[in-house]
Amino acid sequence: GLPRSPRGNDSIFVVVDRSFAAQPLSAEQAENLQSSGTVSISGVRGSLDDATRQLSQKAEDMGASHYRVIGVQNPGDSSLWSGTAEIYR
Repeated sequence: GLPRSPRGNDSIFVVVDRSFAAQPLSAEQAENLQSSGTVSISGVRGSLDDATRQLSQKAEDMGASHYRVIGVQNPGDSSLWSGTAEIYR
């Protein structure tokens, strides 16, 4: 049975795993899935990987299990990235 609390009641300990992250998809993988919207980022400092991580985080924040990067841009005279991804639940 379950462990007993000091008062003699059953007790249970719940662990919430927040390591879930939205996973990237290729266009081919997304072909048969239904989109649940898009997410966008702008002004992300760093590399293309930093921009992609921000898109993944935004997709996760919106409850998506997967995302497909539609486009990522970086003006040649800037280190600030912007981009858009389609999300799937």
